[in-house]
Amino acid sequence: MPFRSNTFTATLPCIEFLDAYPYPSFVLSQKQSGKLAASLTPVWVNAAYRELIFGPHVDEPHVFGGLLEALPGTGFQELNTARKLSIWVELLGDEANVPYLLDLEPPWLGAASPTIQLELTKTSIQHFWIITSVPKTPLPRPQSIPHPSSTSSSLRHRPGSEFLSLGELPAPHWEQLDKGSKSPGTPTETTRADSGGIFTAGKRSVKMLKEYPWETTPLGPMKTWSSTLLTAVDVCMNHPHPVALWWGPEVTLIYNDAYAHIAGKKHPQLFGQSGKIAWGELWEELGPLYDQVMTSGNSVACNDDRLFFDALTEAKLPMETYHSWAWLPIRGEDRTVAGILNTTQESTSKVLYERRIKVLRGLGVRTTSARSKAEFTQIIHEVLTKETQFDIPFVAFYFNTVEAPARPRFQDRSLEADEKLEPSTIQVTSKLMFKIGVPDEHPAIPSKQVHVLDRASLKPVRGTQPRPASPGSTVLGRTLTEESHTVVSSDSEDIESENLSAMEPQWPFFDIFSVRRPVYVQNLPPSIAADPRFGHRDGGFNDTPREAVIIPVATDDDEVPAAVMIIGLNTRRPYDTEQRTWISLLRVSLSYTLTAALGREAEVKKAEQLAQLDAAKTNFFSSASHELRTPLTLIAGPVRDAFDVTKEPKVKDLLSLAMRNTSRLGRLVDSLMDFSRLEAGRLIGRFKLTELASFTIDLASLFRKPIERESLEYSVACDRTDETAVYVDQELWEKIVFNIIGNAFKYTMKGHVHVYFKYRPPYAEFIVSDTGVGIPADDLDKIFERFHRVAASVQLTILDNSDPESPHGTTFTVYIPLGTEHLSRENIDETDDEFKRKNTYGIGIIEEASGWAKNAYDDVTPSESVSSDTAGESNTESSKSGEMTSLFRFAPDDVILVVDDNRDVRKFIQFIFKRFCSVIEAENSMEALMLMQAQRPNLVITDFMMPGMDGMQFVNAIKEKPSLELVPVIILTARAGDEARIEGLMSGADDYMSKPFKSRELIARAHLHMQIGKRKMQMQKAFELSKITGFVHPDSRKSLLNLTTAALESEGGGCLELQWINGRWTKLQVERVENGLIGTVTDVSDRRLYEAAQLAQAKEREVLAQLRAADAEKQRADADERRRGQELLVDVTSHELRQPVSAILNCSQLVRVNMENLIEKLRSSENQPFVPTPELLATMEEDLDALDSIYQCGLSQERIANDVLSLSRMQLETLSVQSIEFPLVKELRRILSIFTNELRMKKITLDLKLGDSISLLGVDKVASDRNRFGQIITNLMSNAIKFTDISLPPNRQIIVFLDLSVEPPLANSCVVPPKKEHAMIPKKLLPDQEVFVYVAVQDSGPGLKPGDLALLFQRFQQGSNSHEVFGGSGLGLFVSRKLCELMGGNIEVSSVYGQGATFRFFIKVHTTSPSSNSSKGSGGVPQTPISPISLISLLPLPALSPHVIVPPAPHASSSRPTTQTSYHILITEDNLINQTVLNRQLKHAGFTTELASNGKEALEAVKRLASGEGTVDPALPRQFDVILMDCEMPVMDGHTAAREIRRLEGEGVLPLRNWILALTGNARQGQVDAALKSGMDDIIIKPYKIDELITKIRDRIHSNN
Repeated sequence: MPFRSNTFTATLPCIEFLDAYPYPSFVLSQKQSGKLAASLTPVWVNAAYRELIFGPHVDEPHVFGGLLEALPGTGFQELNTARKLSIWVELLGDEANVPYLLDLEPPWLGAASPTIQLELTKTSIQHFWIITSVPKTPLPRPQSIPHPSSTSSSLRHRPGSEFLSLGELPAPHWEQLDKGSKSPGTPTETTRADSGGIFTAGKRSVKMLKEYPWETTPLGPMKTWSSTLLTAVDVCMNHPHPVALWWGPEVTLIYNDAYAHIAGKKHPQLFGQSGKIAWGELWEELGPLYDQVMTSGNSVACNDDRLFFDALTEAKLPMETYHSWAWLPIRGEDRTVAGILNTTQESTSKVLYERRIKVLRGLGVRTTSARSKAEFTQIIHEVLTKETQFDIPFVAFYFNTVEAPARPRFQDRSLEADEKLEPSTIQVTSKLMFKIGVPDEHPAIPSKQVHVLDRASLKPVRGTQPRPASPGSTVLGRTLTEESHTVVSSDSEDIESENLSAMEPQWPFFDIFSVRRPVYVQNLPPSIAADPRFGHRDGGFNDTPREAVIIPVATDDDEVPAAVMIIGLNTRRPYDTEQRTWISLLRVSLSYTLTAALGREAEVKKAEQLAQLDAAKTNFFSSASHELRTPLTLIAGPVRDAFDVTKEPKVKDLLSLAMRNTSRLGRLVDSLMDFSRLEAGRLIGRFKLTELASFTIDLASLFRKPIERESLEYSVACDRTDETAVYVDQELWEKIVFNIIGNAFKYTMKGHVHVYFKYRPPYAEFIVSDTGVGIPADDLDKIFERFHRVAASVQLTILDNSDPESPHGTTFTVYIPLGTEHLSRENIDETDDEFKRKNTYGIGIIEEASGWAKNAYDDVTPSESVSSDTAGESNTESSKSGEMTSLFRFAPDDVILVVDDNRDVRKFIQFIFKRFCSVIEAENSMEALMLMQAQRPNLVITDFMMPGMDGMQFVNAIKEKPSLELVPVIILTARAGDEARIEGLMSGADDYMSKPFKSRELIARAHLHMQIGKRKMQMQKAFELSKITGFVHPDSRKSLLNLTTAALESEGGGCLELQWINGRWTKLQVERVENGLIGTVTDVSDRRLYEAAQLAQAKEREVLAQLRAADAEKQRADADERRRGQELLVDVTSHELRQPVSAILNCSQLVRVNMENLIEKLRSSENQPFVPTPELLATMEEDLDALDSIYQCGLSQERIANDVLSLSRMQLETLSVQSIEFPLVKELRRILSIFTNELRMKKITLDLKLGDSISLLGVDKVASDRNRFGQIITNLMSNAIKFTDISLPPNRQIIVFLDLSVEPPLANSCVVPPKKEHAMIPKKLLPDQEVFVYVAVQDSGPGLKPGDLALLFQRFQQGSNSHEVFGGSGLGLFVSRKLCELMGGNIEVSSVYGQGATFRFFIKVHTTSPSSNSSKGSGGVPQTPISPISLISLLPLPALSPHVIVPPAPHASSSRPTTQTSYHILITEDNLINQTVLNRQLKHAGFTTELASNGKEALEAVKRLASGEGTVDPALPRQFDVILMDCEMPVMDGHTAAREIRRLEGEGVLPLRNWILALTGNARQGQVDAALKSGMDDIIIKPYKIDELITKIRDRIHSNN
């Protein structure tokens, strides 16, 4: 029963939700807040809160507090924690949505229990704060604390809270520290207690040590313990890792807090007990080892030792753990072994990770090659059988099949045979594929399960029950949590039906179908526990399984998961986060590989289906060719007989046409037969020894007459050198020759066709070359595929006619192997009979080719044909012709244009119409358009299927030309059906006829459309619309024509608004009259202008709305991108800054310990000469190395800070370049000297090479952004050192190149441009002249992979293995690229993988004035050429010392001489450490200093010095030489103090002006500007180098003097 106040339930609507919430929740009243902070006394708590704060057995419902008592710490620490929590509760705005991490130590758990961490989230409802939590560490189980009145070892879950049972989770891996420590990883400072001489680092263990009744143990009272024992206990208690002490013959056990976590539930009973009793389950193995150490005095150790602790569940079951431990003997005062110091580190997570990742690797590698569900299942079975005997005691793998609709079975009635299930349900059948560790025909793992689901929710259909074959399916859907693994219970009370209560408890498959996540099952079916064989595997633990997880294996498109796998959990490990993560990875891996396997299986099936379809097509062609031969024979025979008998020329022409096309049809049928035999593998050649050259020339010569008739050059050549006989099938070779030459002739309009035959052993070559239309490049690979035609041939013909000079044409080459080695013996014909060929196939090809020629049948003119035909006509034909002529009214001057690529079709149509009118022909659409431009026909009859421009495109081209748009068009096509007819008419054609057609019908339709076309032309001419439309705007002409045409044809009228060429609009009203049309015109220009303006405004508003919407979307996308970038920047920065901080802390601690030891030794030798030992010198060497490391870590943090600052400025678009003068070479040397120590420690050689142009141009100083230049080189050097460090000696070298040029680099390059021949190098550069600085950094690292080069300079991008090997933020190169672009340059990288990389960049700089560029001084550049030199000669002298950190600490002696030996400096710094360090450094440099902790103290010191009051040294001047002022300080910040000083100077209170130098970590430009605006003279950004600060101070003082 949750706790609540009397009035609470009546006001808050979310009580039921909070009652069912599985984690602690409570409610705070906002009315109680308002003074200082919110009250932390809840007005309502749920049951989970009660169990966590007060324990599982508190029944007093009036208790509402307890939260403050459970906070960690004592006194001030506890009060501080409460204050922070109260402040978070009161937060408003965006900060209110930030979760709060709260640590709790409930008193009822005891002192030895770990801290519990909750993540709190708050919501404001009415006048209350609703606080909900999510545990970040495991919550204590209610079963772990037995109730005094409990009579059983386990507790029953309360209703509605079954999801709180998370299973036994392992203790978290953290060290228990003092409550006052900041974090688990922070070292604790230990001090010796007053009594007992025992350190008090761990409160719980020390308290137990002091309070334990030692007098009852063999050790006796503590006061009797020996010094050896006390020392050993001291070491044990203060050790940061798990340590135990085994003392004496009785093996008395003493251990620290860290060891208590390993002991688990055995603690605190283990403390003070004999080890033989405490670890009784392990003593059989540990006892002999203990005796061995006690007897021999030798230590014993073991790595990853598997130990079984009786710590699993309340039943104390053995738990599998792994430890790396060591037993170290401790000798007493008598030098005998008195005890053992036991150190241990748990390695369970590492061992289990390696074992589990091996399973994932095996599944991932092997299942990726699976090509079907069967192979996928077999691989999983093999891997799980071999690798999972410990972690998975049993496995059951099911594949699911979805069927819809399904037929449910109701409990109270059955469906009739004719009833149908609602289509909203589906039936899922789960079939068992394999099982491991499961006895045959076990009832808990059925071989088949059937489920009836609602399609929308995938929940079980209410009222259905599982079929007898599906005892594994659940009945009711459950409300599941949002966790990655759902916990369910299979208790029988979950099933509503009484009939199912006695059945085997069901596996929750319904939950798997609905949530598609792994489901954790705590209570397995009773039959599993009853069968001792269940879960037994070779080499496993062979315990009875207690828990299981059901894993869905789903693909992307599954309505329900494609497979389900039930696995038993390790019986000797708790179901913890690591195991849940492993199961999740297992599910993801299997899902991905199953998707790939199913995809490959589908591809195989598709290939098989295509092969079957291909075979069906081949069979169809074979059958069709056979069936076509019979009717073809019956057609060809009578036609040939009729041709031989008839004497009339007209009939003979028609019969000849029929004979040619039946011959062509016969060849097509033969081709189908050959194709079907070829596909079936039954086309077998008979190869006979042949003089192939002569045979080929004879065949090719047959084409000479038709080709030369077309005025084409035709040549046949043969090279008889090395002539030899060739084995060929002469019939097949004839088809090859005729097809290739015929194809060349067909597609060559002019030019030549050349045929070559030559011998080139081991082949004979047959080559046909033409200047025809050619073949597009995209079709070359497809030209020999069956049924493929090149669709662009006529288009290429047009190109051929329009541009004769353009290269085109095709060359086919056939290679015939010589000899017989490539032939089967049974296919060779050795007979000597001469081949007698009839050339039937070739004659047909020649005849067809003759028909392709344009002039082949033009020997008789149309008029002559008509005359001869008329003369030969019989009286019957004359009568029929007269009847036809009287029926149709063709005019003698009528012209019909026939367009078809088939010559016979054109001649046949010409034969039909030549007695009525004139007929002209065109073989393609483009030729027809040219003919229509020269002579306008009265009718066009065109084919639909033509190469190039087809019939539909041809019709569109006609209708687009005003002079031809009224010409009627009839389309002829072999495509039949209504769809083809509608498509043709919609294209603009006037009529559409399918082949074959009747002559009389074609004549009738042609006559009709010719008469309609003439009528349209007459009306157009009668009204001379062309004169009117000349003044009409082109957009209105078509509408005007349609209106007038419709009015004339319908004898009605109409109106429209049209625009004239002068821009005016009128309304035209037209009415039909007896002799034409009459119309009225009304000017409506003003109205149209108004409407246009309104439309324009509406469109403008629409465009503006779209722009606003697009702008809003862009702003949202930019905001998302900024947020993502900020999150990524925070993650990267926090990670990269923590690394050097850890090293700094550890190194500084090491130096401090060594310094303390040194001081102690020095104090102990006050009256004796102190001689350093080699050990002491070695320790000091280590300290110097540690200081070097600290310095390098500081440089690393500085680089990261600079990159992050530059990135933020880029995002805010505030990054700018500040140009100053600086010596180029000297600055580069200074930057490189920073890396001296790091290079020396890593044994890397650094060389600096200067180009000749530096000395030739005489450039010393340049003007550019010095800091940005240094930042780029620093990033490149850091990158080069990082990668060179992994290369092997002696190839560990970095080379830096520097050069200048007055010329920019070549396009897309950062290399110095080559010197032009005879180019004059200027002797003297002009001031402010633009020059280019080129820098290259070459390393000897592993180089870059080709795929990394494109991504390298992008934000947060690194090389393939950079992050895994080196870490890093991925910002350095991105920032460097942006800085180079900002400075007018660019950056690039070149690399060969395995041979290092070279980064190059260039920037624009400007020369300075001659006085600034003088070569005199230390920074000058020699006037002689500089040869490549080693950097060791360029670096400052301190770099040569083995352990001097660069830059060295400044000394007074190294400063420039001034008139004053000591300068008075005021240091204003609130950080005591920074203040102390800076004070010591300045005093060491010879300055006099005064300290102030805030701006107010600094102001007091300035006024006191100016007035000479107090204890001011009279020898000092009345003004500080320099005031060092921090910006962020308490009491009074630096900005306020600077403004106050300037005010006092203005009022005369301070007679002299003070020079203020700001020291700040705020590096943004806005913060720098704010500091200067407040009165600061200059700014130096933290972290700074002390030599730079001292140089700036002395330069300032020197300039003042």
